Amino acid sequence: MTRYSLVLIGVQLLAVAASPWRAQAQAVVEGVVVDSLRSRPPLPHATVVLVQHNRYATSDAQGRFRFEGVPVGRATIGVLHPMLDSLDVQLPPVAVDVTSDRATLANITIPTADRLYAHLCTEVRDSDGGVIVGLVRDVDSGTPIAGAAVATEWVEHTVTSGRSTPKTVATAARSDARGMFVLCNVPTQVPLSIRARHNGVVAGPARLTLDERLLGRTEIGVSLRDTAARYVSVADTLLPRDEALGTATLRGRVIRADNSPAAYAAVGVVGTGRVTRADSSGAFSLDGVPAGTRTIDVRAIGSAPQLQSLDFATGSIRDTMFILAPPVQTLATVKTTKQRPGGFELAGFYDRRKMGFGAFITEEEIKRLGVLDFNSTLLTMRGVRFTQGLTVGMPMFMRHDGPCVPAFFLDGIRFRVDGPRGGFSYRELEGFIPIQYVKGIEVYSSIATTPLEYFVRELNCGSIVIWTH
Repeated sequence: MTRYSLVLIGVQLLAVAASPWRAQAQAVVEGVVVDSLRSRPPLPHATVVLVQHNRYATSDAQGRFRFEGVPVGRATIGVLHPMLDSLDVQLPPVAVDVTSDRATLANITIPTADRLYAHLCTEVRDSDGGVIVGLVRDVDSGTPIAGAAVATEWVEHTVTSGRSTPKTVATAARSDARGMFVLCNVPTQVPLSIRARHNGVVAGPARLTLDERLLGRTEIGVSLRDTAARYVSVADTLLPRDEALGTATLRGRVIRADNSPAAYAAVGVVGTGRVTRADSSGAFSLDGVPAGTRTIDVRAIGSAPQLQSLDFATGSIRDTMFILAPPVQTLATVKTTKQRPGGFELAGFYDRRKMGFGAFITEEEIKRLGVLDFNSTLLTMRGVRFTQGLTVGMPMFMRHDGPCVPAFFLDGIRFRVDGPRGGFSYRELEGFIPIQYVKGIEVYSSIATTPLEYFVRELNCGSIVIWTH
């Protein structure tokens, strides 16, 4: 017998021995991974595991998966997904009977939000309550941080006898050994600012709105190296602060939805007092940003304000473009018995006016005066003088030690005009504010009467506060 014949016989024996396996290998297992947390849409990019055979597949954009060549018999299927990991949820494996005569269907459904809420939270859920699951990590190394205090707060209104009474409500948690935290019974319909504290360092806010979803996820980066992160305010404020400057830098450009530059847009870091103005092309650069997760507040006349959370590594420079949406569309006129307050009213404009400090003027009063520009309006207000004449000068206040140049605030944010740290010219500010956009102006010509939130120590003068919404 030749060597070729021996080889051929061996191949035939192997084929006979392998034939049962080959028959079984023609079976197919397929299905869809469904995410019941979002009204049952498909869950893409899930890792589906055929446990006994150590085989893996990834669900496509429609949540579909497929295994071919699966041996006939009992099979167990598991699912892995980053979303489930972030919620600390492990799905029990699904057992199916694989047959060779047809494809075996194995649809897998993520548990409902109510079941997951019960898994994550011990307290009873309010009718409109949701849950936030998050991670606290070192912004530089990515290492999870255990023991961080995480909190958020919001305002609830109680209506009694036709009167609404506001009350601040807060919830808090601590990150576990994996850096994970859970905030239960948070509102699902309002924006939330989530902050973390660890060893005196403040990170956040991370902005999150559940949009009526029951579950949400966020991450907060903490810098353990940037000392300025210890002085970040836990309030949603852009007020000037005197603490140490941070190590990070934010730069970029602000444009509108039509791709035009948002000239002189205000760009600030919430909780730090770090604010700058873009130039006429919308370009800006802001240094001294404390490292970690921060919320950037971007505002420009004629566009809706934007809040965006960004991570800053220690000593990093981050380039970002902000695209501002147009303002909310104005609907047809509707007759009401009470007008909804504007931004300047919510900021306390009328409350400060009642106190009798400073000079105030409203949009209606400006219209009655019939003035045509911003400077002419300022000239009618108590305490304001102009240097070098109306057309080329700028407002000033007269004091016993001579004139001083006031600080300017536009919609509550500092607009630096010829100050010690530089800024824009008054002519740029004047040209940036058409009088028809002005809703109110506050003038404080005395240091003693200037509210704390509008007092600038470096100028040691009064302030002019302009509101456009």
